[in-house]
Amino acid sequence: MAKAKGKPQRLFSADVDPKKAGDVIRATGQCVDDSDPLTARGWWDGSKRLRRLKASYPNGWKVTVGIRIDGSYSVSWGIKLVSMRGGA
Repeated sequence: MAKAKGKPQRLFSADVDPKKAGDVIRATGQCVDDSDPLTARGWWDGSKRLRRLKASYPNGWKVTVGIRIDGSYSVSWGIKLVSMRGGA
């Protein structure tokens, strides 16, 4: 019989030192260079385990690292491209 799921655990967020965030992102093996992000924010669970990290780089790229209880993770990168229509 499946165990009943309780209420999802609330995550607490705070700013993260960009150098420490860069170390976490580089540890995933998904970083294209050794630069550190400009800004970073982390989310921790009630047991003070890092569960999510979002960071912004100077070149416009943003990265999100999701860390699961078993230590596995997912990484997504994205950049916002802006196109403007010409015409006057």
